[in-house]
Amino acid sequence: MYHTYVSKCQQSGTHPVKSWAYQHVFNAKFNLSFHPPRKDTCKKCDIYKAAVTAVIDKTQKQKVRADHELHLRKAEAVRKSLSEEKQDCSINTDHESITFDLQKVHSTSLQQKATKINYKLHRICNKQTHYYVTLS
Repeated sequence: MYHTYVSKCQQSGTHPVKSWAYQHVFNAKFNLSFHPPRKDTCKKCDIYKAAVTAVIDKTQKQKVRADHELHLRKAEAVRKSLSEEKQDCSINTDHESITFDLQKVHSTSLQQKATKINYKLHRICNKQTHYYVTLS
């Protein structure tokens, strides 16, 4: 953002402030801060991590850890399968692979009683992404 600000200042012929002053204005005057983006985390992993810290009983804690390990192994198997699908696409031109991502579900007003669903289809072989919105 600072670089965009500097570019705008150069276009308008004004002298930009230093980076530290720019950040100070955002932090102090607007109560905004700069930080690296958070990594998208798995909801199940977050639940397992919270359960491990909350559970006191050893046997229950071991069960939660075992369930979490199983979940991680399944996720790794899916990643491996996706990688293999990508390789198959480069070898076999008749091959097609698609991933599906449910992005957001919005409930509309009570009068309409409809649900808006946003989802994404990604065609792995030709690297095309299609976004869809449906009402139900």
